[in-house]
Amino acid sequence: MPKIAKWQLLLFALVGSVFVSRGAEAKTFTAASCSTSDVQTAINSAISSGNSSITVTIPAGTCTWSAGVSATVPSSITSFTLIGQTTTSGTSASGATDSTVIIDNINRSSSDVPALRITPGGPGTTARLSGITMEQNASCSNCLTYNGVIGINGGSNQGSQVRIDNLHCVNINTQCIGVDNIYGVADHNLFDEPVNTQRGAIRVADDQWGGKPQGFGSWSTATNFGSGNFFFYENNTFNNAYATDCTIGGRFVFRHNVVNNGYLQTHRLQFDILACRAVEAYGNTFNSTLSNPNTYAALYITNGTFLTWGNTITGGLYSHYIQAIDQRRMSTDILSGPPNGWGMCGTTYVDTGGSNSPNGPSKWDGNQDSSGYPCINQIGRGAGDLLQGNTPNVCDVTSGQCASKNYNGSWPNEALEPVYEWNDTVASPTDVFYVYGNDATIQKNRDYYLYSASFNGTSGVGTGLLSARPSTCTAGPGGNTNGVAYWATDTNTLYVCNPTNTWTTYYTPYTYPHPLVAGSGVTGNPPISPTNLTASVQ
Repeated sequence: MPKIAKWQLLLFALVGSVFVSRGAEAKTFTAASCSTSDVQTAINSAISSGNSSITVTIPAGTCTWSAGVSATVPSSITSFTLIGQTTTSGTSASGATDSTVIIDNINRSSSDVPALRITPGGPGTTARLSGITMEQNASCSNCLTYNGVIGINGGSNQGSQVRIDNLHCVNINTQCIGVDNIYGVADHNLFDEPVNTQRGAIRVADDQWGGKPQGFGSWSTATNFGSGNFFFYENNTFNNAYATDCTIGGRFVFRHNVVNNGYLQTHRLQFDILACRAVEAYGNTFNSTLSNPNTYAALYITNGTFLTWGNTITGGLYSHYIQAIDQRRMSTDILSGPPNGWGMCGTTYVDTGGSNSPNGPSKWDGNQDSSGYPCINQIGRGAGDLLQGNTPNVCDVTSGQCASKNYNGSWPNEALEPVYEWNDTVASPTDVFYVYGNDATIQKNRDYYLYSASFNGTSGVGTGLLSARPSTCTAGPGGNTNGVAYWATDTNTLYVCNPTNTWTTYYTPYTYPHPLVAGSGVTGNPPISPTNLTASVQ
């Protein structure tokens, strides 16, 4: 074999690095217009180009889409950007320059498909959607969508990081964006809806968390408040609609947004799927100025655990800051009993299907008393046993119920994870926390804790310097569950009492702004390959 000189080895290495850098460098593809076919063609060309970092640019213009556009991004593409020319203004998107306008005109009478679908490649991949104004054709009677005009779904490859920014959603019928099984952030977007509508901005679901369907994975996994494993709403403006919807194990953080005549909402468990899992809401402003508002609370919560702090509620027309409700205890929301459904919590209403079998008490609930408490997925509950299956074959894997093919239900041992509220400026509502119907399953200083100006460690939530934290504290039921809490202003940390007289670190907010916004993630400007390389021959 001929001997290879050192300079030859160095040259081979340099040539190889050039080829590697070319494959890794970003490449931009520009659609010929904003039409459906031109945008789809540009996306297809970009994805098949072999580049690991690609940007597809949509030019200015107004186009009507009667068919959907989709981008299924393989894992070999580590950075994907789809960007139009629309921009929003202000730190909280108070206005927009509508340059790239897409009018949704898709007939959904047979299938609820998005106008734009992005499917990122999974863990280790990033995607960005930016600069689009999305409207709906006002005369389209079949354009109704519950899943979102824009759909971004990570599927079972949960872990993709996605940034959604500089979007302007206008008069969208029911839902603008559906986010499923995605981490990341929606920032500096503007959502405009007609006054007093029941239309929404962004729906979040985690129905494939950990590869487990129907929210079962999310509800059997630790909450991890303060981590990046949530979807973040950050510095957006929402006008005249509900800003959030959350279902099927969804987890989201709502911070530093402005909500005008709107509210946050979460969804209960239904059919074979579990409810919204966990929420953080802080640093937001809620304004209510309508003489006949379509909502009576800024936060409308039905399930799971919740941290809310540092918000400002103004305007005088919200009746409550937080309205809490367990819909499985309402006679207007009767559910079939196991095994055909979850049943009612602590009630004896009969099956609306005509079988006259009692729906409650349901074996899916704790049934510690006549109220059914604790109810599965109820307010103030967190991680529990892993469930699986579809009705009538839903069962508890952890307890061994599935192995024995017992489908009549069993309490999944969901941990007590109370709602905590502190440092909110509530200028207008008549009360901070309103329990609908005085529901016995949702009790103060057990399932939820509110700020107390005279906190002494026995009830509520206190705030102040860490050095001023009481030395003794009251834990939750049994003395070994989460109880009272204290927010230390100097450490920016929430401490929870568990067990009795023991303060445990519970929560520190995730870094702000979100790393994708700050530039450590998707920015559309990947690193530039090195140039002017030289070789030194020795």
